[in-house]
Amino acid sequence: MGTPKGLVKNNPVLNTWQQYLNQPNNNNSLSNNDVGALFQDKKGRLWVGTSGGGLNLYDYVNNTFMPFVNVPGKQNTLSNDFVNAITEDQQGNIWIGTSKGVNRMDNYRNTFEHFYNIPQKTNSLNNNTVWCIYETHNKEIWIGTDKGINIFDKKTGHFSFLTKSPNNQGKLPSNQIRTLYEDSYGEFWIGTFDAGICRLNASKKHIAYYNTNTKISLPDNQVWSITEDNNKDIWIGTFNGLAQYNRKTNTITSFHHDDKNSNSLSCNIIYHLLYDNNGYLWISTFNGLNKFDIKKKTFERYYHIPENYNSLSNNRIFSVYKDNENILWIATMGGGLNKYDFKTNTIKAYTEEEGMPNNIVYNILEDHLGNLWLSTNFGLSKFNKKNETFVNYDIRDGIQSSEFNLGAACKTSDGELLFGGMQGFNLFKPEIITENKHHPPVLVTAFKVFNKPHQYQYGNGDTIELSYHDNFFSFEFASLEFSNPDKIKYAFTLENFDKGWLYAEATRRYAEYTNIPPGVYTFRVKATDSQGLWLPETCHLYLIIHNVWWRSLWFKASIVLFILIIIALIIYDRYRKIRRKHRWEKQKLQLEKQLFDLKQKALSLQMNPHFIFNTLNAIQTFILKDNTDQAIQFMGKLSQLMRLILSSTREVYVPLINEVKILTYYLDLEKIRFNEKFDYTIHVDNAIDTEFTGVPPMLIQPFVENAVLHGIMHKKEKGHISIIFKPAKDNIHCIIKDDGIGREKSALLKKEKGLSHTSRGIAIIADRLSLFEEKNIKQKRIVINDLKNADGTPAGTHVEVFLPFIEL
Repeated sequence: MGTPKGLVKNNPVLNTWQQYLNQPNNNNSLSNNDVGALFQDKKGRLWVGTSGGGLNLYDYVNNTFMPFVNVPGKQNTLSNDFVNAITEDQQGNIWIGTSKGVNRMDNYRNTFEHFYNIPQKTNSLNNNTVWCIYETHNKEIWIGTDKGINIFDKKTGHFSFLTKSPNNQGKLPSNQIRTLYEDSYGEFWIGTFDAGICRLNASKKHIAYYNTNTKISLPDNQVWSITEDNNKDIWIGTFNGLAQYNRKTNTITSFHHDDKNSNSLSCNIIYHLLYDNNGYLWISTFNGLNKFDIKKKTFERYYHIPENYNSLSNNRIFSVYKDNENILWIATMGGGLNKYDFKTNTIKAYTEEEGMPNNIVYNILEDHLGNLWLSTNFGLSKFNKKNETFVNYDIRDGIQSSEFNLGAACKTSDGELLFGGMQGFNLFKPEIITENKHHPPVLVTAFKVFNKPHQYQYGNGDTIELSYHDNFFSFEFASLEFSNPDKIKYAFTLENFDKGWLYAEATRRYAEYTNIPPGVYTFRVKATDSQGLWLPETCHLYLIIHNVWWRSLWFKASIVLFILIIIALIIYDRYRKIRRKHRWEKQKLQLEKQLFDLKQKALSLQMNPHFIFNTLNAIQTFILKDNTDQAIQFMGKLSQLMRLILSSTREVYVPLINEVKILTYYLDLEKIRFNEKFDYTIHVDNAIDTEFTGVPPMLIQPFVENAVLHGIMHKKEKGHISIIFKPAKDNIHCIIKDDGIGREKSALLKKEKGLSHTSRGIAIIADRLSLFEEKNIKQKRIVINDLKNADGTPAGTHVEVFLPFIEL
């Protein structure tokens, strides 16, 4: 019965009453006298809720109470100490109603008892940074912290302290404790971070100090490990080598690394020592593992050898442990756990890939069931040696923090394990840390097509049918594990598409697929429990993606028949074309011959032979007059002109800029030859890209030549020739204008000189242009007009040529 004045138990058989009250000096008593809620769970455990003292779990065997209270600023504690109601769900989880919300205690969350510093309690741990834990022969638990030694009384849960005194008389030389050891004489050896070793007798009174400045000196003041051999000698691991204290001679001998001696210590920085009762001392160092033969005083080294899987996985060794099967287990920094089997002389590594929470291992302990417990840099891990599986625990399971400390591990005489770290230490019985036998189902919670959910909820084994265009869909899934849902991992696969299982964390509970071809598929998903073990149960859905009609068999057959018909028609059409080919051949040959003749005539007329001869005579005249510069300039322009003409005659279309250059070189040569008898201008409209606009070659030059020879040369005054290129509809419009004597006067002068030759150049150009005409479409491409002054006298000639063009 719960009352405002404690808990009362009645024995109806004996008719006795027993009252349970809070005892301020007993941490295992009822936490508060005001009891407002009682509940017995399926396991028969009695839960007691108080007003102000939180929740209590009653131990029938020891007649004690385990309190669960609110700890400000600490996660996974009761939200409030005023408990009003307690109940249990089907999974065995305990639900607690408080004045500040509802709390759930996971039935499978294992109880790692956590001890840490509580500022308002003087008998709590005095510092949260725990570096070493040791059980003495009288079953006291000594804990080394950065504030001295805490002596833990498990019965009361209280701590007493052994610290450095101001005058340092008979006390510790430093509060920064790193290792503890009780020898076979009951004397305590206390290693510190900065003051060497303090040696105490059984009554905790000072015997001696050993450091770098004492008569019996150590190689270094930083001491991390101490042990004893069968000869009662004390072995000390420091950060500057190994030290041996000989009790008989009261002397210390040091061993150091020697670069020239391969049988010396591999490294002077020592983390841990283990004596194996076979006369060997195992020394864990910053660079390799050492097996020291105490009799021979020789070291055998073990290193990580790249590409040798039978070597250590990492050279930085934190500690070693020899189990009940004579297997040496090695904790590394970065290489996980290593197993050294003396019988087979083999080394095997276990890392995150095999299920470890982290590859940095500090300490190793073995429980009475043969399991190894590892403190790591990311929680605590239990290793089953038989099936080689890991079960990992983190702060959500009640451990002190994610990070533990080297040396802070102890197995008590009654089989309890203690591990310390940055937030105190945990104490637990390995046998009560049970695996979660609850196998929550995993379900597909949603199915979406183009991110739009289907209204129908699909269950295990259901079938989903999609059309071919539903080619972007996704599955969402979840495990019905509510205790630690963020520790669940998932794996999924789409059979007949995925090559294997794809893995996902609890933060990514979905699978997306795109462009899946038509067919029949099975989607499967599975999950782990909260301890990381894969559960055998899976959830599966069948998926049918229907084929499109144009991918069906009958449609493909129709397509094949259609193609065959098309091929037959093509063959028939080809046959008809072959028959008509002979008729076309004659027409084609005639046209080609006509075009060839026109090209030959055009080539012969493209440059007046008299111009070539006169030009060469002009060059000769320049040379005879010693005007070599003028001759070289003249010859250069002529060679450039000839190169352009020759290259143009091989093409149907040439860039307009080439035509402009031909005209420019030609007019420059005529100006020189005729002593600057005329000026000229050539203008191309900005709308025309001269480099990428192609025109038939050598069509304008004959008109320009006529303007020079028949218009300008017979004029007394200096003449002028203007050439303009501008865009016109489907053509390039070229205008050649001169202010010469005109065609009528030129013809009269020719007649007076008795010249009867008729030029065919303009006619051949017209024939060439007609070849570019489209069928049945005629266009006047050459227009020549005589220019007159106001009084009717000749004023020159105006020629318009409409050139076809293409884009190059």
